[in-house]
Amino acid sequence: METCVKQRWKVLPPDQRELIKSYIVNVIVRYSSDDVALQRTRTQLGKLNLILVQILKHEWPHNWKDFVPQIVESGKTNETLCGNNMQILKLLSEEVFEFSLKQLTSRKIEDLKERLTEEFQLIFQLCEFVMQNGKNVTTLQTTLQCILRFLFWMPLYYVFETSLLDMLLHKFLPHEQFRSDSLQCLTEIAAIESKNVDPKYHPRIQRLYYDFITNLTNIVHADAIKRYHEEVDGGEEFVQRLTLFLTTIFKTHLPILETQELAGALIQGLQYLAHISKVDDDEIFKICVEYWHDLADDLYHKEHHHLTQGRPAVASPFAPSAVQTGPSARLQTYSPILVQVRRTLIDRMPKPEEVLVVEDENGCVVKEHLKDVEVVALHKMVRETLVFLTHLDHQQTEEIMIEKLGLQVHPTPGGPGWSRQGLSTLCWAIGYCQ
Repeated sequence: METCVKQRWKVLPPDQRELIKSYIVNVIVRYSSDDVALQRTRTQLGKLNLILVQILKHEWPHNWKDFVPQIVESGKTNETLCGNNMQILKLLSEEVFEFSLKQLTSRKIEDLKERLTEEFQLIFQLCEFVMQNGKNVTTLQTTLQCILRFLFWMPLYYVFETSLLDMLLHKFLPHEQFRSDSLQCLTEIAAIESKNVDPKYHPRIQRLYYDFITNLTNIVHADAIKRYHEEVDGGEEFVQRLTLFLTTIFKTHLPILETQELAGALIQGLQYLAHISKVDDDEIFKICVEYWHDLADDLYHKEHHHLTQGRPAVASPFAPSAVQTGPSARLQTYSPILVQVRRTLIDRMPKPEEVLVVEDENGCVVKEHLKDVEVVALHKMVRETLVFLTHLDHQQTEEIMIEKLGLQVHPTPGGPGWSRQGLSTLCWAIGYCQ
């Protein structure tokens, strides 16, 4: 059936196409209207959903104009059926906006995108209806995953002027079974570039961040994040999703979060990220380092401008109005976080590229480089970050390194003593921060 739809649909007589459409729809409705039947036929239902989406790519919108109204209305009659309808809409969104480039003509793709956007109000109303009234966990999870696919292209009106953000933050994020999906949606919203966001929505982004941090403190405290990652079921996934959200919103919207009203919440979020940087997970550490590199780079260059050119015409939201000759108010605000970042990066400095002195076939002594590409790239990023941080406060960096060297020689009772790895890591860090 799938091969026939993909390769021979256009050569089938119209009456046969209608019969196939009716058969597929009827079987999908029968399988997905009852939870027991859905569980028993989940594999077949998944295949039927894919076939229906392939039919839609040929028939919709011109030969099946009422498809969206039909699937929306049927979804309001049965929660189990609604969950499968959401799955179909999710697959349709993926096919139209992500996978269709090599399968359809550019004109057809544009027609599908235009029609899906035009009828999105109906689709969103169904999503909103389910999120407000749904009781079935699987249906709600599918709806959140469906919203995630829509966030790639939905008009910003539906993000910032509906109840979507409030439901993600206050209804779904606090509950463990929905936390991962809601975090992914929030991260996608946070990734919307500032240049694409009308300034009238800036207060909504600020509120999004503040409410998120407030709810996060009820889930896990910053100083317990490492233990949460190691001991709680699903902790690894949650911490990784949290890392992506925090680094994304900081990279994309930091300027509008740097207000006196949000200063406490901003530092609290960075405190979470500082503790996440200590988690023993290479992928998470890499994500954190990328952000610390960007922040240190930005602070260094703006601080250099502050000291050499004088205060800018418009003062930082963190800064008082009086003229200062020392570190800027912005740098002073971030300094407590930077202390923790310096310590963590020094403790976790990746191994640099190895150089071995060997003798070649001609008897000449040469240097042989042994590369682990990923480790070398991470080492370079940590090194550059430490250099920026050292320039921002060389005395503090020096004090941290001297303290750690002292602990290698004279360990404190109950504290970390001498170790070959610890000394090597410290030496690698010192070598680039002189």
